Amino acid sequence: MATHILPHEAGVRRWLIAGGASPDEADDLIHDAYCRLGELSSVDHIDAPRAYFVRIVQNLRRESFRRQKVVRFDMLTETHASSIIDERADPERAADARRQLSMVAAVLAGLPARCREIFRLRRVEGLSQREIAQRMGVSEGVVENDAAKAVRHLMSAMRADGETLAGGTATRRRA
Repeated sequence: MATHILPHEAGVRRWLIAGGASPDEADDLIHDAYCRLGELSSVDHIDAPRAYFVRIVQNLRRESFRRQKVVRFDMLTETHASSIIDERADPERAADARRQLSMVAAVLAGLPARCREIFRLRRVEGLSQREIAQRMGVSEGVVENDAAKAVRHLMSAMRADGETLAGGTATRRRA
């Protein structure tokens, strides 16, 4: 999950926000997608992890639209889908993925050891909160709080990184 899905999370978040989702809605959809991935008994059938992750997010968003009473028709179209699902590797995308992965590794390295381990067990190993709590000898509440803390730190760093990149791009365009 850390090598095939997590590097694409920021791009999917940007795509959702560009498609009209609020930052909170984007966070919820991505979290729900991770939950769906975590429920899989096996991932051997997934040939294109990025496209699979995007499809889960799209389906979740579509489900959320169906539950709403009034939905704008343009929100149901997949006008942005082709730009996010393209699986062709290009040097810019690969470099961006490496940069994001380095940033994630640095953020995780800065977390307290217990928080970092809980995040790894939850997001990488796919263990439940109960399993982690039993393994580490802490309460499920501690597991939930530390996992949330790690995700908040990562999201904060990704937002800051996105703002830095957006600012840097705007400066280069003006120059």
